[in-house]
Parts: sequence; C-alpha cells; structure tokens
Amino acid sequence: MLVALSLGAWLLLTLLDDSPKATMAAAGLEPTAPPAAPRLDQAAAPKAPAAGPQLADAHEHAQNAQAPDLEYEAAKHPHPLTGERARIHHENSLIQGLNDAMDSKDPDSLRQVLADYRQSHPEDPHHLQEGYALIADCLDEPGPASRVAGERYIKENRASTLRRFVERHCVKTAPRFAQTY
Repeated sequence: MLVALSLGAWLLLTLLDDSPKATMAAAGLEPTAPPAAPRLDQAAAPKAPAAGPQLADAHEHAQNAQAPDLEYEAAKHPHPLTGERARIHHENSLIQGLNDAMDSKDPDSLRQVLADYRQSHPEDPHHLQEGYALIADCLDEPGPASRVAGERYIKENRASTLRRFVERHCVKTAPRFAQTY
C-alpha cells in the first residue's frame, strides 16, 4: 500500500509540474538540447513586412475595377473589386446621398441626386426612385394630396425599405383633414 501511495504522489507531482522537461519525462521521452542561440557576429536578415495589401495591390484593384473580365487569384484577392462590385458601391453611395438629402429635408438636393440615380441605375425593382420622388414632393408641398399619395405608396410597396420614411415625411406630417370654423 505504501508503494502505491508513493507512486500516486509521484505521478500527481509530475502531472502538476508544467515544465517541458517534466512533461517529456512523464511521456517517457528524452529531452532534447535547446536550439542554439543565433550568433551575434552574423548579420540579422531583415524581416519581411507583414502580409497585407500593398499600395501596388490597391492600385491594381482600382485598375481591375474598370476591366472586370480579368482573372483573379483567389489567394491574392479573395474579394476582388470587379465591375459589379464597383456598380453596387456607386449605387450605395447614391442612396446614401438621397438619405442625407432626405434627412436634411432638402427636396432640391433630393431631386438632384435622384436624377443621377435614375440615369445611372434605370432599373428599379424595389421602387426606391418612386419613393424618393414622393418624399421630395411631400417635403415641398405637405398636405392632403401628399398624404394620400404616401398612403398609396405604403399600401402598394409592402417590401420597400422606404415605407417608414414615406410615412414619416408624407403621412404623419400632412394634416388629416382641414379644419374650417
């Protein structure tokens, strides 16, 4: 019993010791000599810069955005800037300009950016152009007519992301009915 108890204590102490020498001894391996330290008289080789896009890569991306038919190496460019991505980026920046003009309640700027948006992106599957034009009209002339147009847009375009903005600028700001005394 004394032998089993001493063997258990030795194993427990060996497992608790996290030094590499003790770990290797517990595994039944011979420790190896540590790697030799580099000599001071040898010139240290310059370290390679960290991996990441270089200025040339960024310039290459910009050039290739105009030529989307070029082949890309997936390891070098996992998300290349293609013509399609440049078009999406342009559309998103126009939509941001429309939202900024809407937030500042500037119908003239809204119509100006909307004209650019219509020219560069004539397809409009989500009826955004119609919604922004309606908001510009509501900002210019709030009233019963803009309220009715806003309610119609909200009813007909159930999936539009502009419904809440049409409601805010057209439906809630227009008076419900004229009060005559």
